[in-house]
Amino acid sequence: MKAVDRLLALVAGLALAGVGGLVALETGFLSADQPAVVVPRSRWDRGMGDLEWSSTSLRVAAIILVASGALLLVLQLVRRSPRRLALDGGPGRTAWITPASVRRVVERAVIDDNDEVRSARARVGRRRVRIQAEVVAGSDDATPRRVATSVEEAVGALEMHRSPRVRVRLQRNDGRRVR
Repeated sequence: MKAVDRLLALVAGLALAGVGGLVALETGFLSADQPAVVVPRSRWDRGMGDLEWSSTSLRVAAIILVASGALLLVLQLVRRSPRRLALDGGPGRTAWITPASVRRVVERAVIDDNDEVRSARARVGRRRVRIQAEVVAGSDDATPRRVATSVEEAVGALEMHRSPRVRVRLQRNDGRRVR
């Protein structure tokens, strides 16, 4: 998807640069009292002179422009998942880590630190780390706290700028949920 976005941005940028160059060229010819090169100015002047502010086509064009501008504004204001999370780099230094990297670190720590955990899946957001793990049927009541401690230690070792809350959900391999 990044490649498509970059390609579309390149095409849009080149199109805008071309239109901007054409506008500059036509403006230069207009200021020098020369005839138009590409834009039929005299025909456009006549057409715009005949157009009234109350015309339907002008209103439709204005509504389309306002609606598209509002749509672009709303799309920019929609909150998206974080692409990177801040780490404490110390004074004068900035460091970042991706949520996918935090997810891998947390999953590996949960599995490696707890023998009763068979598998783990993590979801990482700006403010929260959620762990869903499968434990063996014979696990004890302290397992959820040990798993949460493993997650907190793994996240703490990353020295993140804002320490996320940890939520642990365990399920036994026999299908029962651990409280």
